Amino acid sequence: MAKGRTRWSRAILASRLSRLKLPKEVKKAMNELVNRKQESQRRLLVVQKKVRVLNLLTSGCRKLSLPNLVEEANDYILALEMQVRTMSVLAELLAGVVPP
Repeated sequence: MAKGRTRWSRAILASRLSRLKLPKEVKKAMNELVNRKQESQRRLLVVQKKVRVLNLLTSGCRKLSLPNLVEEANDYILALEMQVRTMSVLAELLAGVVPP
């Protein structure tokens, strides 16, 4: 008997449910549950995509767990900011030394 744990068994159960004469309220509630599940799956895919992009942007962090990835990304951003400040200071010093 199909228990709804695999795709084909869910399809069988859905086709059986669609043949039943259910009240509109029950059908509406079932549709809302399906819509909620689809929306949560969409949100999860969006988050997963953003995590993949963060993984690619953070140098040397290809296969880290999410908490470790966030920590590494934070450290990486701080290191980049420090490099920008250092280069800005050097550029200002060099600009003051070189005659116009």
